[in-house]
Order: sequence, then structure tokens, then C-alpha cells
Amino acid sequence: MSAIARKAGVDRSFFYRSQHKDLLAQIHAAETEPSLSAGAGPVVSRASLKADLANSQERCARLAAGRREVERRSATPAPRAAGPPPPPPAEGCADGEPVRPFEVIEQR
Repeated sequence: MSAIARKAGVDRSFFYRSQHKDLLAQIHAAETEPSLSAGAGPVVSRASLKADLANSQERCARLAAGRREVERRSATPAPRAAGPPPPPPAEGCADGEPVRPFEVIEQR
């Protein structure tokens, strides 16, 4: 809107006056249409840009949720691998400390 007003040499408020509502409607309609200027590169419409923005925001939200899920999983300890149960404590040990193997001591 500002660029159009600048090219026309008027203030933006000019288009919002009651006697120029038809011009304002034409400007708003032109904003939704793609520009047809030659050599300006790819042409996109305002609706296309809004759709791209909405899709990007949804993707960002999905990625953030996935990151939170990974963080939640890494905060909990991993389950032990299945295997045989640990051996029971050796007999004669009240505190469950394993019995050490005998050592041969030479007497002199």
C-alpha cells in the first residue's frame, strides 16, 4: 500500500477515504494476484506465501514436539537388556558381598 501511495504521490490515508473505496478494493484485489512484471523472477501470490508460512509453522511445531519427545526419552533410564538373573549372594555373607577365592599362603 505504501509503495502505491508513494508512486501516486499521495498519502496512504487517501485510499481509505469514503470517496476512494473503489481504489482500495482494486489495490486489495491486486495484492492477491501474482505480479506479471517481466524479468522479476518467480511469481508468487500472497495466498501462496501464507500457505507456505502456515506449512512451515506446522513443521516447526512437529519438530519441536519430536525434540521434546527425544529429550523425555533420554531422561528416563534405558531398560536392562534381557538376560539371566544375577546370581544369589554367596552363603555365609550377611551383607551380600561375594566370597573371594582362596589364596594359597606358603608357610615358612
